Amino acid sequence: MPASALDVLLSRKVKYPLTFMITNPFLEKVSHCGVLEFSAEEGSVFLPDWMMRNLSLEQGQLVEIEYTGLSKGRFLKVQPHSSEFVKNLENPKEVMERLLRDFACLTIGDTIMVNHENQEYYIDIVEAMPKDAVSLFETDCELEFEKPLDYHEEPQVIETRDEQADQDVMEAEKDVVFRPFSGVSRRLDGKVTAAAPDSKKHVGTSVVCGLDGECSAAKKKPETKEDKEEKKFQAFTGKKYSLLS
Repeated sequence: MPASALDVLLSRKVKYPLTFMITNPFLEKVSHCGVLEFSAEEGSVFLPDWMMRNLSLEQGQLVEIEYTGLSKGRFLKVQPHSSEFVKNLENPKEVMERLLRDFACLTIGDTIMVNHENQEYYIDIVEAMPKDAVSLFETDCELEFEKPLDYHEEPQVIETRDEQADQDVMEAEKDVVFRPFSGVSRRLDGKVTAAAPDSKKHVGTSVVCGLDGECSAAKKKPETKEDKEEKKFQAFTGKKYSLLS
């Protein structure tokens, strides 16, 4: 700021550190700042690039600057633009707390630029307490991070069961019935002769195959009542022999 600004401030009762409200009168955008030194040319002030972007100011444009006292900040919520600020730093909260010491005050809606290890990071001021604009001079301010602007959650894969498909599989398993000896017979020369009979269709039927590979089914003769009687035990039905024979 110019030296004349310092003369005006000294003639008034102001509190240190000095903080100011800076306004773009054409867009009515407002932010707050401190002062580095009073060495600018009369009628001009110098602002950092990130502050000019916040206020949508162009070089040489008219601005309004007014001294204002600010309450000490007790809470800040910030949102990095890039996930690299969180991923690349071992302790981003500790780094951020140290970088904020370079700022006299902050306002909700500001986008500040911080430099760490020759890397520039842009940070949005999302929340501030106790007011929308707070002083950061000699204050113990609680810091909280919002998810970075470029953060994207990975889509969750949800497995769904097709009840109709499960039912079709169960029905197919029911249709599978064990069929013994359902293969084919082969001769010694490897040729297929005939398929073995179906165990369901030929129950009680025997198969006779000749040396020529031809097979025929022979039906088993039903057992009669007389056959059952003959199978019963009959006493003294063996051969008899005399001592002279």
